[in-house]
Amino acid sequence: MRRYCLHGCSRCSRGHRYRDSATERSRTIRLLGAASTLPGDLARPGHVLGARARQGGVLEHRGPAEVVVDLMGEAGVSRVGVFCGLVSPSDPAAMASREDAHDFARKYGLCVTTTEELVALRRAAMVVFCGKTVLERIPATRYAYRDRCSGANHAVLVYGNRGDGMAPYVHVGCELSDFGLCDCAERIKKSMIDASRNGGMVIRLGVPTGGEEPEGCGREFPIGDDVADWE
Repeated sequence: MRRYCLHGCSRCSRGHRYRDSATERSRTIRLLGAASTLPGDLARPGHVLGARARQGGVLEHRGPAEVVVDLMGEAGVSRVGVFCGLVSPSDPAAMASREDAHDFARKYGLCVTTTEELVALRRAAMVVFCGKTVLERIPATRYAYRDRCSGANHAVLVYGNRGDGMAPYVHVGCELSDFGLCDCAERIKKSMIDASRNGGMVIRLGVPTGGEEPEGCGREFPIGDDVADWE
């Protein structure tokens, strides 16, 4: 997946004489953002500099490239964008202030947001609810979740009616338990039996896609700040 943000002076499109004009820079940016563009379509040196955002976006680094790429992702479009600075309308040698940016947005009907607001949005949407299944054989209710950032799949088995008094058993990403090769498999089985008798929940946090298994499988702790409201 592409994660690029463009800024500055490095490349330009071929075939045009005035490569530093606003029109030509716009054409270069469109080429850089197109999946069909080949290296031969661009000339070097130029007037647009490419910047690569970090994989975790603003949750990993709160830089301008990560902000733009995450905004594109939240908008549901290709994760390629452009960032630039605004010059102060009162002093051409200085950058615009926050008040200047708000005035500019009002003048042209644009929206204004902040990095902090984007971070809060990303954190709120990290884990998405995927589905609910009633298991008659156990019996229990299974809730499925997916981490949008890591690609990990999580599951929660709830026995009885959920309540604040439930003490969950949390199993953190151990693939060996699926094959009975880890002693935590027995602990999971025991916790499922206890939960079915007394009411409770068993939570399994999956391994991130392409990632390593975290340490500390088979942890138990009471529900509270460490366990989110799963639905």
